[in-house]
Amino acid sequence: MWLVIIVNILLVSVLVYNFTNTIVENFTPEEEYELEISKNNDKYKISRKKYNSIEKKIKNLNKNNQINVKNITSNENAIKDIQRVNNGEDIDTSKACESDPKLC
Repeated sequence: MWLVIIVNILLVSVLVYNFTNTIVENFTPEEEYELEISKNNDKYKISRKKYNSIEKKIKNLNKNNQINVKNITSNENAIKDIQRVNNGEDIDTSKACESDPKLC
């Protein structure tokens, strides 16, 4: 008796599963074409957002790189001035005088 009930429940479960998973929508070729275009447009939008994000990051990296190059050049000039002072040579202090007259 229990075996019959279990088998019936199993059969009903299999039937319900098949009905819910075998529903197929039949589209016309025009509808399939429109769906494909819609999917491609969605993919394009996602790709475009990623591209814009990467482009923005590259611009920021370039800007930071330019700032770093300017800082490196400034530091190299400061190092040369310090080496000249250590050797007893005179250095150009006009920039320091412009920024703060007390330094002159």
